[in-house]
Amino acid sequence: MYLPRSKYRVLKSSGDLILPNGEKYKGSYIETYNGDYFSGNNLNSDSVPLTKVDLYSDDEPNLITTLRFSNDYIRPTDKDIARGKFKRYYVQDKRNKAIIEVNVRRYLKFQKTNYTDTAVIDWVIKGPVENSVKSSYIQFGAKAINKETVEKASEKIKELPQMIKNYGEFVV
Repeated sequence: MYLPRSKYRVLKSSGDLILPNGEKYKGSYIETYNGDYFSGNNLNSDSVPLTKVDLYSDDEPNLITTLRFSNDYIRPTDKDIARGKFKRYYVQDKRNKAIIEVNVRRYLKFQKTNYTDTAVIDWVIKGPVENSVKSSYIQFGAKAINKETVEKASEKIKELPQMIKNYGEFVV
């Protein structure tokens, strides 16, 4: 495999990478422009693919776990409901275009990777769900506002509008 030097960098691992057999890898490694990791100082056919791990998971601070690309269960809190909106965090893997919704802690971790795009949306959960017309003025409902917000976020994550199916979700 050949990549120009401008497409990767050589770093040192202190145990936050694992080999395909599950053992920790310490030493020089290569991080490519698309978020792949390989052993060694030079990228060649002898380079072994590595997996990056999160040394401090959200649940237990001393366990080594991989930064899994999976959805979190997201719901507005009572405080969010009183405020009328809450923030939703989305992450897209640039390599396969998969999109997930995560909590803020995992969002911040994914932001540090170079293989993801991220977006934050202010999701309206209060007010009328549908648009209404009052004396020739349109009062936009939560669905229309949320749809417009998602369209703006699609500048960062192009496929986000195809993922979100219910723009009235959580509206009370």
